[in-house]
Amino acid sequence: MTLAPPDPDRPPPSAGLPGGGPAKARGEGGWWRWIVAGSISLGLLGGLLALAGPGELVEALAGARGGPLWVAAGLFAVTTACRWLRVLIVVPPEARRPLPLLGVTAGHAFLNKIMPVRTGELAFPLLLRRATGASLTTGLLTLALLRVVEVACLAPIYATALALWGVEVGAAIPTGPWLIPIALGVAGATLAALPSLLRRGVSLGDRLLSRPSLRGSERAARIRRGLGESAGEVARVGVGGMVMLSATTMVMWMSLFGVFHACVLALSIDIPFAQTIVGSGGGVLTNLLPINGIGSFGTLEVGWTAGFAATGEAISPVLAAGVVMHALVLVLTGVFALVGAFGLRGGASGDAGEGADQEVGQGGDGG
Repeated sequence: MTLAPPDPDRPPPSAGLPGGGPAKARGEGGWWRWIVAGSISLGLLGGLLALAGPGELVEALAGARGGPLWVAAGLFAVTTACRWLRVLIVVPPEARRPLPLLGVTAGHAFLNKIMPVRTGELAFPLLLRRATGASLTTGLLTLALLRVVEVACLAPIYATALALWGVEVGAAIPTGPWLIPIALGVAGATLAALPSLLRRGVSLGDRLLSRPSLRGSERAARIRRGLGESAGEVARVGVGGMVMLSATTMVMWMSLFGVFHACVLALSIDIPFAQTIVGSGGGVLTNLLPINGIGSFGTLEVGWTAGFAATGEAISPVLAAGVVMHALVLVLTGVFALVGAFGLRGGASGDAGEGADQEVGQGGDGG
């Protein structure tokens, strides 16, 4: 794989979110996103409210118990710590500054929840650049790595939960006893091949940008330099890093499902943990939608309620549990993001990273 060498004269990192970013990421003309997101939230929440019944929903919310919610808050702190540790694993040792990286993970999680049309995902490369000086291309590839690992680790968790829940309710689960080993095999193969797949993707991008028609393009050259640096960053993870990343991601998922289960118990919905994992799957899958409501309100509740309704639970209590869980997670994510923001105020400690792919960050309207 032949990649363009790094640019020795790259400029220092510019400000990222919070407190700055490319003009297009905050650009004018983004109001349509908020209008669409607001309409989605109001429409979906209104439909759910009519379906569940306002009186029953209020009654369920009034019966929420504080004890399980405190447990949920503690488990969410574990989830946040795992997100933070995952970024510590994948960034270079010299960039492992704990508080700024908390600002990256918590800030990204918070902005991804509140910003419309999934534009909050763009916060990750911007915040990582702010904290470490990493290029935008490196930030995007790091985010892709984390997301694929999340999905790969989620597959065996869901498979195990579905099998256990099927045994408890006496349901016939497709593929029967082969469900768990199939999921484990797919997850293991994906995780083992992931570094190689990312490097191949970078190599393909470099070849496309080195075509004769683009050889005189300064923009293509800058993006190639960014890809060259990013390939090196991805290669640093290695086998040991992938094992640590996968283990941390598994703990992250289990603690997050623990948050869900505690919120369900807080609304006096007495169901097994496996059913909570299966039922909450609808809410988790809404994160894959290309659009979302403001704060993800509406889209998350629809998926959450549909998932639990599919397991046989009544709509009003599970909707109330979803609203409580969503509000709790949003508030706590905001608190952690605020704490981490203090670490981002000084910017990157070094001059590694940005510059080679500045055009990548300006290539789309990030909102």
